[in-house]
Amino acid sequence: MMPGGTKEQMSFRADKEIAYFTRKRGFIRIAMSRGIPLVPGYIFGENQIFRATKWDPYIKFSKKVKEITGFVMPLVSPWPYPTNCRYIMGDLVDVGPPNANPTNEQVEEVYRRYVAELQRVYLLHNLRSLYFSTKFV
Repeated sequence: MMPGGTKEQMSFRADKEIAYFTRKRGFIRIAMSRGIPLVPGYIFGENQIFRATKWDPYIKFSKKVKEITGFVMPLVSPWPYPTNCRYIMGDLVDVGPPNANPTNEQVEEVYRRYVAELQRVYLLHNLRSLYFSTKFV
């Protein structure tokens, strides 16, 4: 399971790495309900495959289509740019024993550890994987 989704698809940039998470933390709750550890992973080079348009009328149109249909239609270059992609997995983030109804505090504690591990992976592998420095937000 990889968090991100619509906002990430609509906002990606080749010069900046941004990870988006919803406030609901559903991926954390699912893992906690089954007692399955999370494996934070980061795909380096993914944002450099395509170039998205920054043409404002299309962005507004695409957001409206998403509101109505639930589908995202980012306008990108029709051909991928040559790049190297690397998927790096971090250390397991333990979620404890199965818990069908974790409290918000328990979910946030696991979320903080997940993000900390994701940031560690990014900082450790950024320059080796992207060959240029980007900011992780």
